Amino acid sequence: MSAYSLIYGVMSRPLSPLKRQAILEAAAKCIAEAGLSVSTARVARQAGVAEGTLFTYFATKESLLRALLLDIEQNLAASLPLDGLADSDARGRVRAIWDAVIDWNLASRHRSKGRESAP
Repeated sequence: MSAYSLIYGVMSRPLSPLKRQAILEAAAKCIAEAGLSVSTARVARQAGVAEGTLFTYFATKESLLRALLLDIEQNLAASLPLDGLADSDARGRVRAIWDAVIDWNLASRHRSKGRESAP
């Protein structure tokens, strides 16, 4: 609870997980297009939110970038084939992981293109 909430007796609205994800996806797209120097204003526009809203979810640009990296790492880790890896030799494990990373990358690109063409 914030100091404002304590003084005036009001609670702030809970943050939307969908809006947070939209900001992360917009950041990924903008960074892919313009690099790490992309402005937070551009990311906010891409996400369809005000720049102040972006900073409600992420206190700084650095925290946005850290959250984006974590999101990408979690998505990649979730796509890795852990079942049956112990039965493979080292070469087979590396190949399975390599193939999964390539598949994940291609699927990520496909999802990005699908969002771009969506109405």
